[in-house]
Amino acid sequence: MIIFFVLLFALMVLLPFFPAVYEIYKREDADKLFVNMDYSKDPRYFGKSFRRIILNALKSNVNYSGAVRFSEFDLFLTGKNYYLTNGSFERKMSKAEIIEVQDEKNNVIENPVNCVLFHKRNLIIKDSVKCNKEIYAMGSVDIGKGCRILSLASDGNIVVRQESKLIRWLDAEGNISILENCDLGISVAAGKKINIEKGCSFKRLYGSTISTDKTIGNAVRQKLKAGEQKFSYVAGNLEIKKGVKIKGNMKINGNFIVNTKERVEIYGSVFAEGYVDIAGNAFVDGSIFSQKSICLKGVEVGKVDSIRSIIGKKEILLYEDVIVHGYILTEGIGLTK
Repeated sequence: MIIFFVLLFALMVLLPFFPAVYEIYKREDADKLFVNMDYSKDPRYFGKSFRRIILNALKSNVNYSGAVRFSEFDLFLTGKNYYLTNGSFERKMSKAEIIEVQDEKNNVIENPVNCVLFHKRNLIIKDSVKCNKEIYAMGSVDIGKGCRILSLASDGNIVVRQESKLIRWLDAEGNISILENCDLGISVAAGKKINIEKGCSFKRLYGSTISTDKTIGNAVRQKLKAGEQKFSYVAGNLEIKKGVKIKGNMKINGNFIVNTKERVEIYGSVFAEGYVDIAGNAFVDGSIFSQKSICLKGVEVGKVDSIRSIIGKKEILLYEDVIVHGYILTEGIGLTK
């Protein structure tokens, strides 16, 4: 009888492991789940993905006797230069869509856009136009005042004029210039530089240089005269009130404040459990992270060849004379002041 209970107890202990052992031998669920990791790796994922989708959708409309050639971007799709005719075409993208193909004869948009637009040259969107579908322009794009843009990709530069609203994303191979009081949607990404004026809201920004100055990259580094210091962990708040050079990463359990007209240089990253407020004449060659908010004024973060990240979980405020080389990201609200 005792042996029976011992065997029963052993069976109850081993029973939960039987499904795992069965799977090891049978391999009925051996295939890996498909997870597209491009979004997390590439800050320009939205724009690049849309280009691929629309170019693939239009490949069947190739006309080798045409006069307008695609840009070099499409060469990875076919391995050859080809030409595209104008017109409206129903094609499969993520779903069936009408794609309108235009050239320089129709380079000004004055009426609402209600189908996917592919434009071969520079494009002008007049004031207050609602673009309810995605746009891809092989040239530069000028977006007028008070426009509503769903999503737009450009192989050139983009200008977004005052009080325009972006619903999803904006992507440019070149530079992006954003004038006052614009809503920048989910993501704005540039292959080169982004300049943003006052009163704009954002979630995520990416560029080799992101600036709130009307002249991008005009910050002049001054020669440091103060002594060197090193911080690694600060249990409470840390406030810097005079010029200093700091080497190494900093983990701050409270708030981090820089408030001085003297030069402050930080060669390392800043991680703060509280808020981060850096104002004055500062350079940070590292990333800045806050569990709360980040406020920057008169600050340069990173270098053109040294991409960094600014991540404020609840809020990011950018005042004048801010230059960031890399990412700016918040789960809450981002504003230029």
